[in-house]
Amino acid sequence: MESDIDQLPPVLSGIDFYCTCPFGEHAYYLFLEGDSSDEILGLLPPSLRAGGTTRAVPYQVWQL
Repeated sequence: MESDIDQLPPVLSGIDFYCTCPFGEHAYYLFLEGDSSDEILGLLPPSLRAGGTTRAVPYQVWQL
């Protein structure tokens, strides 16, 4: 994963990257906006899509 972190496209520069590894679960989360899950996954370098378990999950976000 770390080998491709410098290959992130400019659109992901400054985006928060949430890593749960220090707490036991080997995972990461990014909260991104796009027209489709394929579009979002296409932004990630190969090592962040490794293993076939990376997926984009749609969420509706709203503010109070």
